[in-house]
Amino acid sequence: PSGKIAQVIPNPYLVHSGDAPAAAKTEFTRIQGLIKNGRSNEAITALTKMRQDYPKLSGPAVNLALLYWKQKNYAQAQTAFEQAQGINKYNPDAYTQYAVMLREQGKFTEAEAQYLKALAVWPHNFQAHRDLGVLYDLYLVQPEKALQHFTLCDQLSAEPNKEIKGWIIELNSRLNKKTAPAPEAK
Repeated sequence: PSGKIAQVIPNPYLVHSGDAPAAAKTEFTRIQGLIKNGRSNEAITALTKMRQDYPKLSGPAVNLALLYWKQKNYAQAQTAFEQAQGINKYNPDAYTQYAVMLREQGKFTEAEAQYLKALAVWPHNFQAHRDLGVLYDLYLVQPEKALQHFTLCDQLSAEPNKEIKGWIIELNSRLNKKTAPAPEAK
């Protein structure tokens, strides 16, 4: 269907996230500075300590996973992503970033499962729909499913999104060619 989604479900991560303690926010800002300045090992140490000090916060686990992923330490990244999901099932990055890592490793079915988990938690997750559309189109060769997710992205967008519109046009073109009858031989 075309048109916009009348009432977008708010991001449950933002709805359910309580205020983190001020000290945790300060420490997290400091750690983000370490990451920005390429001091990954120090950031890993600080995030590990932060996870011990604030076990109910999922952000440190997600950021730890991202750092491990950057270092190609996939086993530890996977563990940290899964721990983040266990800490806060509403954290969208715990699913979507994990799915991107899996996709980059060629684990397409596992990536799909993570995107679907993200959408089960929040059906209006634009990023999960977009990335799942890409996965279906480019990696799993399921253009019909890709079109569904890009169409949902379009419906979720407050403003027109050229990238999404382009995907939709291109997919519709391919799907229409695929279903068009073959020309008769003369």
